[in-house]
Amino acid sequence: MTQLKQAMDFYESELTKIKSEVNQLNSKLKDRTLEKNKLINQIRTLQESENKSTSEVRIRVKADAAGPASLELNYLVANAGWYPKYDVRVSDINSPLQLNYKAEVNQNTGVDWNNVKLRFSNGNPNESGQVPSLDKWELNFARLTTYAQKRTTFNSVSGRVFGEDGEPLPGTSVLVKGSTIGTVTNIEGYYSLSLPQSASSLVFSFIGYSQKEVPITSSSINVSLFPDTQMLSEVVVNGYGSSNKREINDPIRIRGGSPVYEVADEVAIAPTLQTIVQENQTTVEIEVAEPYTIKSNGEKTMVDLKAYDIPANYRYSAIPKIDNDVFLVAEINDWNQYSLLEGESNLYFEDGFVGRSVLNASSIQDTLKISMGRDRSIVVQREKNEGFSKKRSIGSNITESREYKITVRNNKSQPVSIQVEDQIPVSVNSEITVEALELSGGKLDPQTGKVRWIVQVPQGSQQELKLQYEVKYPKREKVILD
Repeated sequence: MTQLKQAMDFYESELTKIKSEVNQLNSKLKDRTLEKNKLINQIRTLQESENKSTSEVRIRVKADAAGPASLELNYLVANAGWYPKYDVRVSDINSPLQLNYKAEVNQNTGVDWNNVKLRFSNGNPNESGQVPSLDKWELNFARLTTYAQKRTTFNSVSGRVFGEDGEPLPGTSVLVKGSTIGTVTNIEGYYSLSLPQSASSLVFSFIGYSQKEVPITSSSINVSLFPDTQMLSEVVVNGYGSSNKREINDPIRIRGGSPVYEVADEVAIAPTLQTIVQENQTTVEIEVAEPYTIKSNGEKTMVDLKAYDIPANYRYSAIPKIDNDVFLVAEINDWNQYSLLEGESNLYFEDGFVGRSVLNASSIQDTLKISMGRDRSIVVQREKNEGFSKKRSIGSNITESREYKITVRNNKSQPVSIQVEDQIPVSVNSEITVEALELSGGKLDPQTGKVRWIVQVPQGSQQELKLQYEVKYPKREKVILD
C-alpha cells in the first residue's frame, strides 16, 4: 500500500508537470503563429508594393486651336472599396437620436495612400446599367411546378478566409450580395457581419484570386480562395478602357460597396471643413475635408463622414408569441434627406452598448425604423388558458376554442407606450371558419390575422390582454392549432 501510494503521488506530480509544460508550449505556439501570420502579411504587402506598373497612359488631344490646357486623368483600379457603418446612440427616449455615419475603407493596391483627400460615392461602376426585362411567366399545375426550398435566415455570419496554402488571407473583401453591407478580414483572416433579412449569399474577393460566391446556409462560413491566372496581370477593363495599377494622387473617389476606386490628378489639401454632400443625378458623393492615410495592407480604416442629431419617435414593440422581450424602436421621418446607405450599425442606449443591427436604408417606407435592442425593464408574458381551450363535436363539425392571456409589466420609473402583436389563424379553405371572440380592444387585420394593441402602462404597474378565437372544421379532417 505504501508503494502504491508513492506511485500514485509520483504519477500525479509528473502528470501535473506535463500538463503545465503542454499549456506553456500551446501558449508559445499561439504567439509564434500570430507572429508568423504578421510576417506573412508583411511579405505579401512588400511583394505587392514592388509590383508596380511600368506601362504608360497615352492621351490623344484634339483641339480647334492651339493654346494652354489643363487635363485631369481618371481611371479605375481594382481591390479597394468602402462599406457604410453607423453608430446609433440614444441617451433616453426624450432625446434626439445621434447618428454617426462612417466609412470602413480598405485597399490592397500595393501603394500606400498618404494624406489623401477622400470622396465617397454610392455608385458602383461594376454594376450593369442596362434596364432589366421580364421573361415569360408560364403557369402550370402545382404538381408540375418546382418550388424553391425556404431558406433559413440568420441574423449574423462569421468565419475565416484562407489562401491556397491554408494560411489566413487578411484584407479579403466580404460582401453581402446585392447590398452595401460588407467588411474585410483581419490579420488572422477572421470576419464578422450582421445580415439583412434579404441576405442570400456572400461574395469573397481578393486581388489575384478567383472571386467566390457562397450561399448563406449557416452562421459560420469558412472559405478558401485560389489564384486566378487570368487576373495576375491586374488589368481592369471598364467603361473608360483598360488601365494597369499605377501610382495614385489625391483626391481619391471611392465607389460605394464595390472593390474599385477612381484616381484623379493632385490638388491642394483643403482646410478642415465639414463634410460636403453632393447629390448628382444618379449618385450621391460625400467629400471629406480631413486628409487620411490608408495603408496598403488590407486593414480597415474608419473615416468619419457625418454626425446627425435626428428627431425621432420612440416606441416599444413586443411579439410575445415569438419572443418575451420588449424591443425599443426609433422611428425617423423624412430620412431620405440624410443620404444613408444600407449598412451595419452599433447600437448604444443610455450610454451602454446593446448590440449590432442592420440599418435598412434600402426601405421604400416613409418612416425609417431602427431597432435599439431589448429593454429588460419591461416584461411581457404569454400564457395559454387550458380551462378555456375546448374541443366540441356538433353535428358533422368540430369546434375548437383557444384563449391566451398576455401580461405586460412596466418596471421602469416612467410610463411607457407598448405596441403588442399577436395573431389568430387565417383560413384558406372554405370548410374551415375562424372567428375572433375576445381581443381586449385590439385591432384585427382580417387579411393577415394579425392583432395589434397599443398599451399605455404606468410605471410600476401591469396590464392584461386577452386573445380568444374559435375554429370550426369537418369531423373527417384535422387541423393543428398549437
